[in-house]
Amino acid sequence: MTRGPAPEASQQEAASKETQQGTADPAVSGTGGPSLTDQETDCSAPGAHEPARSEPASPEEDHSPSRTASPGAQSKPAFRRIRIILAILLLAAMSVILYAVLTPLLKGSIETSPTLQSHFAQMVEAAGYPLQQTELCIITAGWEQISQCSRGAKADPDSTLRWEIPADTPEALGRWYSMVGEVDVQSGRITVKGKRDTELDGITYILTPEEGDFGRVIWKIDPASTCRKYGLC
Repeated sequence: MTRGPAPEASQQEAASKETQQGTADPAVSGTGGPSLTDQETDCSAPGAHEPARSEPASPEEDHSPSRTASPGAQSKPAFRRIRIILAILLLAAMSVILYAVLTPLLKGSIETSPTLQSHFAQMVEAAGYPLQQTELCIITAGWEQISQCSRGAKADPDSTLRWEIPADTPEALGRWYSMVGEVDVQSGRITVKGKRDTELDGITYILTPEEGDFGRVIWKIDPASTCRKYGLC
Protein backbone atom coordinates (compact mmCIF):
# COMPACT_ATOMS: atom_id res chain seq x y z
CA MET A 1 0.00 0.00 0.00
CA THR A 2 1.17 3.42 -0.82
CA ARG A 3 0.48 6.65 1.49
CA GLY A 4 2.03 9.38 -0.66
CA PRO A 5 -0.65 12.12 -1.02
CA ALA A 6 -2.06 12.01 2.55
CA PRO A 7 0.49 14.24 4.32
CA GLU A 8 0.09 17.01 1.76
CA ALA A 9 -3.67 17.03 2.14
CA SER A 10 -3.44 17.37 5.94
CA GLN A 11 -0.95 20.23 5.63
CA GLN A 12 -3.25 22.12 3.26
CA GLU A 13 -6.21 21.72 5.63
CA ALA A 14 -4.16 23.04 8.60
CA ALA A 15 -2.96 26.04 6.56
CA SER A 16 -6.51 26.90 5.49
CA LYS A 17 -7.72 26.78 9.13
CA GLU A 18 -4.97 29.13 10.22
CA THR A 19 -5.85 31.52 7.40
CA GLN A 20 -9.53 31.51 8.41
CA GLN A 21 -8.69 32.14 12.07
CA GLY A 22 -6.43 35.04 11.14
CA THR A 23 -9.13 36.67 9.02
CA ALA A 24 -11.82 36.27 11.70
CA ASP A 25 -9.73 37.74 14.57
CA PRO A 26 -7.43 40.49 13.27
CA ALA A 27 -6.57 41.65 16.80
CA VAL A 28 -5.09 38.23 17.56
CA SER A 29 -3.31 37.79 14.29
CA GLY A 30 -2.02 41.36 14.23
CA THR A 31 -2.75 41.80 10.53
CA GLY A 32 -6.41 43.04 10.51
CA GLY A 33 -6.27 46.69 11.91
CA PRO A 34 -4.22 49.22 13.86
CA SER A 35 -2.54 48.00 16.98
CA LEU A 36 -2.94 49.45 20.46
CA THR A 37 0.45 51.12 20.10
CA ASP A 38 -0.70 52.88 16.95
CA GLN A 39 -3.92 54.08 18.69
CA GLU A 40 -2.01 55.44 21.71
CA THR A 41 0.72 57.18 19.72
CA ASP A 42 -1.44 58.57 16.90
CA CYS A 43 -1.92 62.17 18.15
CA SER A 44 -1.62 63.94 14.82
CA ALA A 45 -5.29 63.51 13.96
CA PRO A 46 -7.30 66.77 14.24
CA GLY A 47 -9.43 67.04 17.34
CA ALA A 48 -7.54 64.31 19.17
CA HIS A 49 -7.02 66.45 22.30
CA GLU A 50 -10.26 68.46 22.16
CA PRO A 51 -12.86 67.69 24.85
CA ALA A 52 -16.11 66.26 23.78
CA ARG A 53 -18.67 68.97 23.00
CA SER A 54 -22.16 68.57 24.28
CA GLU A 55 -24.86 69.90 22.07
CA PRO A 56 -27.25 72.44 23.69
CA ALA A 57 -30.54 71.04 24.69
CA SER A 58 -33.46 72.04 22.58
CA PRO A 59 -36.15 74.31 24.09
CA GLU A 60 -38.51 71.38 24.29
CA GLU A 61 -36.03 69.32 26.29
CA ASP A 62 -34.89 72.13 28.67
CA HIS A 63 -37.03 71.60 31.75
CA SER A 64 -34.91 73.83 34.07
CA PRO A 65 -36.64 76.91 35.66
CA SER A 66 -36.37 80.11 33.65
CA ARG A 67 -33.67 82.55 34.76
CA THR A 68 -35.77 85.64 34.04
CA ALA A 69 -39.04 86.12 35.90
CA SER A 70 -42.16 86.46 33.89
CA PRO A 71 -43.79 89.93 33.57
CA GLY A 72 -46.57 88.83 35.91
CA ALA A 73 -44.11 87.85 38.65
CA GLN A 74 -42.26 91.19 38.31
CA SER A 75 -45.46 93.24 38.61
CA LYS A 76 -46.63 91.62 41.86
CA PRO A 77 -44.15 93.52 44.15
CA ALA A 78 -44.99 96.78 42.36
CA PHE A 79 -48.72 96.32 42.93
CA ARG A 80 -48.03 95.45 46.56
CA ARG A 81 -46.08 98.68 47.09
CA ILE A 82 -48.84 100.68 45.40
CA ARG A 83 -51.43 99.14 47.71
CA ILE A 84 -49.33 100.00 50.78
CA ILE A 85 -48.91 103.61 49.62
CA LEU A 86 -52.63 103.95 48.95
CA ALA A 87 -53.43 102.54 52.39
CA ILE A 88 -51.09 105.06 54.05
CA LEU A 89 -52.61 107.96 52.09
CA LEU A 90 -56.11 106.80 53.01
CA LEU A 91 -55.23 106.63 56.71
CA ALA A 92 -53.67 110.10 56.55
CA ALA A 93 -56.76 111.54 54.86
CA MET A 94 -59.04 109.92 57.43
CA SER A 95 -56.92 111.33 60.26
CA VAL A 96 -57.17 114.85 58.85
CA ILE A 97 -60.93 114.53 58.43
CA LEU A 98 -61.42 113.15 61.94
CA TYR A 99 -59.26 115.91 63.41
CA ALA A 100 -61.25 118.58 61.55
CA VAL A 101 -64.56 117.09 62.69
CA LEU A 102 -63.78 116.04 66.24
CA THR A 103 -61.64 118.97 67.39
CA PRO A 104 -64.52 121.49 67.41
CA LEU A 105 -66.77 118.94 69.08
CA LEU A 106 -64.24 118.24 71.81
CA LYS A 107 -63.85 121.95 72.41
CA GLY A 108 -67.60 122.42 72.19
CA SER A 109 -67.08 124.83 69.32
CA ILE A 110 -68.74 125.01 65.93
CA GLU A 111 -66.37 127.51 64.34
CA THR A 112 -63.68 129.79 65.73
CA SER A 113 -62.29 132.27 63.26
CA PRO A 114 -59.41 134.69 63.85
CA THR A 115 -61.87 137.57 63.49
CA LEU A 116 -64.09 136.14 66.22
CA GLN A 117 -61.09 135.79 68.51
CA SER A 118 -60.03 139.38 67.92
CA HIS A 119 -63.54 140.61 68.69
CA PHE A 120 -63.70 138.49 71.82
CA ALA A 121 -60.57 140.27 73.02
CA GLN A 122 -62.78 143.34 73.51
CA MET A 123 -64.88 141.39 76.04
CA VAL A 124 -61.77 140.38 77.96
CA GLU A 125 -60.53 143.96 77.95
CA ALA A 126 -63.93 145.29 79.01
CA ALA A 127 -63.83 143.00 82.07
CA GLY A 128 -60.45 144.34 83.18
CA TYR A 129 -61.46 147.56 84.90
CA PRO A 130 -64.54 146.15 86.72
CA LEU A 131 -62.41 143.24 87.90
CA GLN A 132 -59.88 145.60 89.44
CA GLN A 133 -62.54 147.68 91.21
CA THR A 134 -64.43 144.60 92.40
CA GLU A 135 -61.26 143.12 93.87
CA LEU A 136 -60.65 146.32 95.84
CA CYS A 137 -64.22 146.14 97.07
CA ILE A 138 -63.77 142.56 98.27
CA ILE A 139 -60.55 143.43 100.07
CA THR A 140 -62.16 146.45 101.76
CA ALA A 141 -65.53 144.95 102.65
CA GLY A 142 -64.29 141.45 103.30
CA TRP A 143 -65.53 138.13 101.99
CA GLU A 144 -68.42 138.23 104.41
CA GLN A 145 -69.74 141.41 102.75
CA ILE A 146 -69.06 140.39 99.16
CA SER A 147 -72.72 141.01 98.28
CA GLN A 148 -72.00 144.73 98.50
CA CYS A 149 -69.56 144.44 95.63
CA SER A 150 -72.04 144.92 92.80
CA ARG A 151 -72.41 147.36 89.89
CA GLY A 152 -72.61 151.02 90.81
CA ALA A 153 -71.13 150.45 94.28
CA LYS A 154 -68.65 152.98 95.62
CA ALA A 155 -66.20 153.10 98.44
CA ASP A 156 -67.04 155.08 101.57
CA PRO A 157 -65.79 158.66 101.52
CA ASP A 158 -63.75 157.97 104.66
CA SER A 159 -62.15 154.83 103.20
CA THR A 160 -58.47 154.97 102.41
CA LEU A 161 -59.01 152.83 99.30
CA ARG A 162 -61.01 154.53 96.59
CA TRP A 163 -62.91 152.23 94.27
CA GLU A 164 -66.04 152.36 92.20
CA ILE A 165 -67.65 149.53 90.29
CA PRO A 166 -68.98 150.92 87.00
CA ALA A 167 -72.50 150.51 85.74
CA ASP A 168 -73.47 147.81 83.27
CA THR A 169 -73.12 149.86 80.07
CA PRO A 170 -69.84 149.83 78.10
CA GLU A 171 -69.94 153.63 77.87
CA ALA A 172 -69.52 153.78 81.65
CA LEU A 173 -66.11 152.13 81.29
CA GLY A 174 -64.80 155.28 79.66
CA ARG A 175 -64.35 153.66 76.26
CA TRP A 176 -66.63 152.47 73.49
CA TYR A 177 -66.49 148.74 72.76
CA SER A 178 -68.18 147.98 69.46
CA MET A 179 -68.61 144.28 70.24
CA VAL A 180 -69.56 144.51 73.94
CA GLY A 181 -73.22 144.82 74.83
CA GLU A 182 -73.23 144.63 78.64
CA VAL A 183 -70.91 144.46 81.64
CA ASP A 184 -72.56 143.45 84.89
CA VAL A 185 -71.20 142.88 88.41
CA GLN A 186 -73.27 141.09 91.06
CA SER A 187 -71.79 140.02 94.41
CA GLY A 188 -68.32 140.09 92.94
CA ARG A 189 -69.33 137.99 89.91
CA ILE A 190 -68.49 139.76 86.63
CA THR A 191 -70.50 139.02 83.47
CA VAL A 192 -69.60 140.42 80.05
CA LYS A 193 -72.03 139.85 77.16
CA GLY A 194 -71.47 140.26 73.46
CA LYS A 195 -73.38 142.91 71.56
CA ARG A 196 -76.51 141.92 69.68
CA ASP A 197 -76.46 141.52 65.90
CA THR A 198 -72.69 140.98 65.93
CA GLU A 199 -70.46 137.93 65.84
CA LEU A 200 -70.37 138.01 69.65
CA ASP A 201 -74.14 137.93 70.03
CA GLY A 202 -75.03 135.29 72.62
CA ILE A 203 -71.43 134.88 73.87
CA THR A 204 -70.79 135.48 77.58
CA TYR A 205 -67.57 135.84 79.57
CA ILE A 206 -68.13 135.26 83.29
CA LEU A 207 -65.50 135.64 86.03
CA THR A 208 -66.06 134.36 89.56
CA PRO A 209 -63.87 135.36 92.57
CA GLU A 210 -62.62 132.73 95.01
CA GLU A 211 -60.86 133.23 98.31
CA GLY A 212 -57.21 132.25 98.33
CA ASP A 213 -54.46 132.24 100.94
CA PHE A 214 -54.37 135.28 103.28
CA GLY A 215 -57.69 136.54 101.88
CA ARG A 216 -56.38 137.23 98.40
CA VAL A 217 -58.75 137.05 95.42
CA ILE A 218 -58.42 134.34 92.78
CA TRP A 219 -60.40 134.81 89.57
CA LYS A 220 -61.67 131.84 87.60
CA ILE A 221 -63.74 131.53 84.43
CA ASP A 222 -67.21 130.35 85.35
CA PRO A 223 -68.26 127.05 83.66
CA ALA A 224 -71.48 128.79 82.60
CA SER A 225 -69.51 131.03 80.22
CA THR A 226 -70.59 130.35 76.63
CA CYS A 227 -67.17 131.43 75.37
CA ARG A 228 -66.07 127.91 76.33
CA LYS A 229 -68.47 126.52 73.75
CA TYR A 230 -66.72 128.43 70.98
CA GLY A 231 -63.21 127.71 72.23
CA LEU A 232 -62.56 131.37 73.03
CA CYS A 233 -61.81 131.05 76.74
